[in-house]
Parts: sequence; C-alpha cells; structure tokens
Amino acid sequence: KDGIISPNRSGFFSHQNASKYSVTINLKTNAGKDLALKLIRWADVVVENTTPGVMKKLGLDYDTVKTVNPQIIYLSSSVQGQFGPHHTSTGFGQSAAALGSCTHLTGWPDRIPAPCHGAYVDYITARWMPIIILAALDYRRRTGKGQYIDNSILENVAYFFALPVMDYVVNNRIWNRAGNRYEYACPHGAFRCQGNDRWVAITVSTDEEWRALCTVTGHTEWQHDTRFTSLKARKQNEDEFDEML
Repeated sequence: KDGIISPNRSGFFSHQNASKYSVTINLKTNAGKDLALKLIRWADVVVENTTPGVMKKLGLDYDTVKTVNPQIIYLSSSVQGQFGPHHTSTGFGQSAAALGSCTHLTGWPDRIPAPCHGAYVDYITARWMPIIILAALDYRRRTGKGQYIDNSILENVAYFFALPVMDYVVNNRIWNRAGNRYEYACPHGAFRCQGNDRWVAITVSTDEEWRALCTVTGHTEWQHDTRFTSLKARKQNEDEFDEML
C-alpha cells in the first residue's frame, strides 16, 4: 500500500511466510560455509531442496554435517529422491504433478490434461515435511539418534491418489478428467447465475446437504423426485440436473 514494489511484499508471500525469519548465505564461499556449519552445530534440523549432489559439492551434505552435529535431522527434498533411477532429473512441483498423475486427472474430459492449480504439489510437500521431521524428532527424543531423510516430491503426490489407484485395483475402473465434477458429490461445480458473468460454486455430498439445496433454491419438490433422491441417482442423472440447476 506504500507503493514500494518487492517480491517479498506481496500478499501471497506474507500469507506463506508470516512470523518467519530468514537470511541469505553464499554457500560457495568459505565464510558462508563456515557460517552455515556454525548454525548447524546449534540446530535441530537441516532442510535442503537442491538438486541431488549439490550439497555434497558444497561440502554440506549429511555425511559432513553429522560430523559437527551427530544428532542432526537432515531432510533432503527433491522431485524423485536422492538415489532412484531418475534422481538426477531436475524439476519442481508441476513436474511431479505430471509424473504423479495429478495433471492427468485435472481438466475437462474432452481436452488435454491441465496443470494443477497454482503450486499445489509444492503445498503438499511443504505439509508432509513437518510431519516427517516431527516423527524424526520424536525418534531422536527416544533414542538420542539423528537421521537422514530422503523426501521425494513424486511420492508425496502419489499418496494423494490412493483412491483412484484402489478403485482400479478393486473395480478395474480407470479415472479420467471430469471437469468440476467429483465422484462422491452431486451437484459439484460452478453454475451460472443471473447477471453478467456471475457464478456460484456448489457442492452437495450428503442427503442433508441435498435437502438444504432444495430448500434454498425454492424447489422442495426435487426432494421427492426419484431421479435425485440419493447420491447414486443424482450421479446417474447428473447432466440433466446440472441443466435444471
């Protein structure tokens, strides 16, 4: 609001980094490396997300770091892990989204796959990592031992698609892009309202929500229409109901 432009002053940056402190260190200099090791001697956790092999070149890999702090918990996060057949492949969240099937299931059925919204996969990873670290801290509390953690963004993504995987294993059913629709809710989408380019997003996943929708739209007779009295029935007649709505 003061007119000063900076990448660190956006609302998005403030939302993601509230109450955090940071410092920039040039790890390619001896002074920078010494400062990093000084911080590591004091730290409980080290997290890095460089390309596999970079930290070793900098002399700050786990084997080096644990000599100055044997109880350190050291987490490396990369697209496909540190040791797998494709560990040297570089990338970021959207790369892992494509590899992990997120992109394949995003978009409309009659169009090509669409990228996930925003940095969705990066958000998934950012929430996995504290859970992993807390487990390691608990293990260290009980045993006194630090450890090295290899976190693969691709594996983080794959976990979120357990449902379509199990659906295929159990029912031999392959999921595809469904636009705004969802297998376990109906209606589920963005619907045009009166006025110029006005829309409302609606999700109904329970019978209670269905009755509430019928009431708020002024169509209580829908509650007794056999085409829509259950989720299964609504899904079978979804095209027709979406037009009515």
